[in-house]
Amino acid sequence: MLVGLLGWSAWETLVDHGPLSLGGTGDIVCTNADVGEPVGIGQPVTVAGDDAVVVDRVSVRDATGLEVVGHYIVPVVDTRIGSFRAGESEPPGWPSRVEAAGAVIEPGTVADLVLILERDGAGDGSLQTVSVRYTAGSKGTYEAVGTMRYEVESDC
Repeated sequence: MLVGLLGWSAWETLVDHGPLSLGGTGDIVCTNADVGEPVGIGQPVTVAGDDAVVVDRVSVRDATGLEVVGHYIVPVVDTRIGSFRAGESEPPGWPSRVEAAGAVIEPGTVADLVLILERDGAGDGSLQTVSVRYTAGSKGTYEAVGTMRYEVESDC
């Protein structure tokens, strides 16, 4: 009820998201892909403070025309990961990826959260929000919410 009265953005400002942050400032990342062709899209992940975090789960909200077929924590080697065709032009650091669920991210680590997405129909796909639920040492469980918007289209 409180969320309905305040609206989602006001509720978000009341929540303590903890030491993990998902990068992006409302950016829109668009990549080209045919239906069923997997693409990877990365966004920065940072951990403030002294405690490592352990990812419980990654979830998405407001996804239309897209299926999330994987999510990984990938160390950044040289440059941040933008988008790539999964299985073809994998970025540096990809061989060291770990499944996001259960991943341990140490403070000071330079990493990206990479979602592997597929268009699931003839139309374009979009994803509005990514959230990561995690624990930080003995301080509790938190949820970090990203502001990047993902679009997967036949022609960006």
